[in-house]
Amino acid sequence: MEFLKTNIVTYYFRKFIFKAKLIIENPSDWKYTMDIEPIRTQKGIVILSHESNRLGASLLAENIAKEMKRQGKDICILSRQFGELNDEYAQIAPLQVFLSKRKLNKIFLELKRAGYNNLLANTAVNGDCIRMANECGIKVVSLIHEMPDVIKQLKIENQLKEILDYSNYVVFPTNEMQEKITSNYGKVSNQQMVKPQGIYLQDVSQQKIFNASQILEERIRKRSGQRIVVGVGNTTSLKGFDYFLEMSRLAPAEILFVWAGKKESFYDTCIAKNKPPQNFVYLGKLTGADEMAALYTSADVLAMTSRVDTFPSVVLEAMKFGVPVIGFAESGGVSEVVENGVNGALIDTMGDTDAFLQAIINIIRNPNRYRTLSENAKKTALNYSFENYVSFLIGLFD
Repeated sequence: MEFLKTNIVTYYFRKFIFKAKLIIENPSDWKYTMDIEPIRTQKGIVILSHESNRLGASLLAENIAKEMKRQGKDICILSRQFGELNDEYAQIAPLQVFLSKRKLNKIFLELKRAGYNNLLANTAVNGDCIRMANECGIKVVSLIHEMPDVIKQLKIENQLKEILDYSNYVVFPTNEMQEKITSNYGKVSNQQMVKPQGIYLQDVSQQKIFNASQILEERIRKRSGQRIVVGVGNTTSLKGFDYFLEMSRLAPAEILFVWAGKKESFYDTCIAKNKPPQNFVYLGKLTGADEMAALYTSADVLAMTSRVDTFPSVVLEAMKFGVPVIGFAESGGVSEVVENGVNGALIDTMGDTDAFLQAIINIIRNPNRYRTLSENAKKTALNYSFENYVSFLIGLFD
């Protein structure tokens, strides 16, 4: 029991340090803690983001905000953290950063008076705000992106329960997640539904892609005849960066493994064990739509090595560019998009890098099969319209 208490204290101490670090690194964000004056409306929508770092859930919130505004909705954005995305949030709509629940209650009441009767809560981390919004008379649509293992890791079981009990609608990205969450944590009190999020990577001109590709080619320095396998995401254990690195060490020289994403401490841990193999390139974090488009254009295969990934947007982004995807079947949402032998391949056993690498080799060494997978990948991507996804969310409020 004493050990458990120590772990909890350590967890919350680290959480406090992390938030303090964000404040120190982003001092200009203090301006966003000031009260906002949104346009008065009748059916305004508040978008609640649990963080402002350039990560999947935050980028989803940003792009939902953009699309809702494009569809003519009055919106404002609330964030619980200082961070690099706040300036971008503020360019889309009025933004307020709150650092306490007491402040949030005041914000909800003021927004309600201004006609913002609807709240879109992004991720289960925001679950502790749902009851408060409900009691302020605000209609709540909650998006859950976390699988049960992540819920436990983040210690947000109570927040999730608040979502299930007090949201007007709970939206899951996959059937698998809906089933796992409700079987582990109980039924949704009101309405629940499944809706994949769609592709929010912005379209860019061929000229911009060409220019970005020229720069990318200089960094990658691919040898003649080499095929490129791409991994995307932060270099964490959760994203399976170690699996990706292991495959690059085992792969024949004809395959070049390229990883794009923010460097985390797990990167150094993996590299310290062995020197980086000659056919591995680390690009760092790519932020522009033109850079990502150039990356997918250069890729032959996307390797989704994640141990857990609810509904990885990079899978759909890669398929949009005709890139077949290989992933672990039990990792999460990838198995609801990737079909074995149709638009990619699924590996049955988590961590089976031998089978994963063999699937890569089988695809890239068979030109006819590759063409079929590539065309089917493009067709799959057409089914995931981000515009339709956001229209669906708006419809829940209307």
